[in-house]
Amino acid sequence: MKKFLALMICLVNNQFFAYKNFVLISAPGSGKGTFSQYFVEKYGYAHICPGDIFRNEINTHTELGKKIEPLTQNGELVDEGIVCQIVADNLSKAIQQNKNFIIDGFPRTETAFTFLHKYLEAHNLTKEVCWMQFLASDDTCIQRILGRQVCTNCFRIYNVTSAQSNDKINCDGCGTKLIVRQADTEESAKKRLQNFHAHTESLVNLAKKFYEFITIETEHAFDDLKTYYNTLIK
Repeated sequence: MKKFLALMICLVNNQFFAYKNFVLISAPGSGKGTFSQYFVEKYGYAHICPGDIFRNEINTHTELGKKIEPLTQNGELVDEGIVCQIVADNLSKAIQQNKNFIIDGFPRTETAFTFLHKYLEAHNLTKEVCWMQFLASDDTCIQRILGRQVCTNCFRIYNVTSAQSNDKINCDGCGTKLIVRQADTEESAKKRLQNFHAHTESLVNLAKKFYEFITIETEHAFDDLKTYYNTLIK
């Protein structure tokens, strides 16, 4: 809670928004997607999430989608070269459109971190990017993953226990019927968390060497965080 209140103080002092762009490096189910969704809707950020991009490829039955679908269903990682290229392509689009961005779910390995760091350096963006880590227990993350409902059209995320849509069936934004992802099983969630702890968690200390870094404890409900945003951000 102290870290949470410290974040709110930063917001009041406009320190938080001194950084135009954000990289979220946290476990699945820790609150990255919900945070990103809020900033996209309220501030018009470009949300660069390889997971959402891959799901769109799968839903539209592209060749890439057919290739990666078995991996995503089993909670396994897509080839790193493919992920890096997709992130770079979407970053280029955001820069060309002069949009601030949030990178969600990337990088996951030291190789990917180096790729992103070099990209940001080449575009003189290292001083305009803040890295963020959301902290929640594995049990909390698993329960959030198992409770997810997702819009297959706009990828808006809901949760049956904490953030349901108005009618509990359809997306509030576009009216599309919500689904539970086939990959959002307990077995898949545990495997994804294991991958995070084994390959990604160590990147936190690496990121702190080069970037401003904020840590937020997210065991509490995100509605509490949104209330502070609505009150303090003008």
